[in-house]
Amino acid sequence: MATLQSMDITGSLYPGSGSTTSDVGYMWYDTEYDCVKYSGWVGTGIVAKELGNSSATASGSIPVPLGLSDVIYSQNLSPSPAWSYNNHTLESNYSGNSVRVVWEYNNGPSFRGDFQLDDFTLFGTSYDPQSGISSGWQSSRTNTPSYTSVTWYALANGTSTNRWNRDPSGTGSSGTGLTSGNTGTYYYYAETSGTSGQKYWLRSPQITISSNFDIKYYKAHLGSNVGDYKVYVDVIS
Repeated sequence: MATLQSMDITGSLYPGSGSTTSDVGYMWYDTEYDCVKYSGWVGTGIVAKELGNSSATASGSIPVPLGLSDVIYSQNLSPSPAWSYNNHTLESNYSGNSVRVVWEYNNGPSFRGDFQLDDFTLFGTSYDPQSGISSGWQSSRTNTPSYTSVTWYALANGTSTNRWNRDPSGTGSSGTGLTSGNTGTYYYYAETSGTSGQKYWLRSPQITISSNFDIKYYKAHLGSNVGDYKVYVDVIS
């Protein structure tokens, strides 16, 4: 095996998600093996090794930190008359982690900003709003800028404002949502009536990642004042 190239060990934090050049030079304490490890280049890849042990071999992929990840995907939305497919793939070092997928939606300046999601396949597990609300789906109810400050409520049927809902056949206001789901009539959506520039948080049930690293879903954003959205994962364990 090639030796590690020289590097600047600058921190004592867990490295960020994925394997990129920004992961080089991190140190962290590995509770499983009771040692300090660091990340660096070996050949063309980035690995983790035990600090102070010159004979240690690469110990696999860089660990993923607990809590909310960096933004996996973000998009400034514009009005669209159709459902669109989305697929975001995590790095393989998430294998074995239990996570929730998190959507942050920031609505525009009027009620014509409803945002719809449907037909989820998260790390190989499918969720179809047409079939009902699977246990574990949760929504915020008030504008909460910080994810860690959100009070979570079970996702519910209806058209209540300030939150995500499960609803069929068009959202509650005219000119602001498609009138059916991607398949079937039901979808999840953020009801934005009476709000402006508000954050709407939605998160999935907890899922343990094994061999499938894909976050798949369909989205719709018909209204003239749709805003932007971001996708994260919250790493539970």
